Amino acid sequence: MSTRAIISIFDKLDGFNIFVNWDAWPERIMSSIEKATEFAWEFPRFQAGDFATALIKVLKIKAWWVFLISATEKIFEADYFYQIYEENWNLKIKITDLNLKQILHRGL
Repeated sequence: MSTRAIISIFDKLDGFNIFVNWDAWPERIMSSIEKATEFAWEFPRFQAGDFATALIKVLKIKAWWVFLISATEKIFEADYFYQIYEENWNLKIKITDLNLKQILHRGL
């Protein structure tokens, strides 16, 4: 089954949106986010563009259909919405199930 997601990565200056067209269950995306930290700047440095690039690298290795989108593009096709950001020198992740319209996870 096709499980789609939008991943929004943002900092105080920039924001990037990634659309994952296949297999975007929270367990799989969370493991990809964890793996992406190996390729991104080490904390406390966090830049949205850098982390988005690292995450795309990991997602593409797993052969998922992944691409950058505008802020509103594909929103009606997504099952999950992931928000990734830095807060108090820690990576934060908020996962929203768009079908159930509820937040599933906050933090890391």
